[in-house]
Amino acid sequence: LRSHLESELPLILNGDIFHPQDIERALTLTGADSLMLARGALWNPSIFERRDETRPQMDMLQRYVQLAEQMDNHINNSKYVALQMLDGHGRSETFKQLQKARDYPSLLAAAQAMPDDTYFQQQLPHLPIKMEPAPDMLDVASLPINAWRPLPRQQQTASNVAKAPKRAHGDILLSS
Repeated sequence: LRSHLESELPLILNGDIFHPQDIERALTLTGADSLMLARGALWNPSIFERRDETRPQMDMLQRYVQLAEQMDNHINNSKYVALQMLDGHGRSETFKQLQKARDYPSLLAAAQAMPDDTYFQQQLPHLPIKMEPAPDMLDVASLPINAWRPLPRQQQTASNVAKAPKRAHGDILLSS
């Protein structure tokens, strides 16, 4: 994509950055000048530290609740963000307790109970369940700008595997 744009026009990549390794890979494969991220930062804000790995999500959730209370953020806004941080983990006891929370002490108690939640003691995917693209936009995964993104779950079905672009190195699109 960069080769088709004038050099003075900045190319900004947007979306699906969930791990620190995604940053350099995405910039390298797309030729983008910079990137924007939202869900990855919401899911685990430690991605901004640019370390090899993000900090444990349970630590980030607890710290978020503490800071939100300290900053006198409205409890409903804080609860919403806490639930978004656990997107895709609605069956967990922690998520259910966060849903029931009505004040900061109960929100913090739910966050602090996360290490004892048997749901989070098992091997879990590191990404939220919802991934782009939407089911009605499956063809966008084959666009060059999306070359670095993981293969969408919708394309991992047997009927779509044959139609999917060539992939290697852990489902990263190498050529289209």
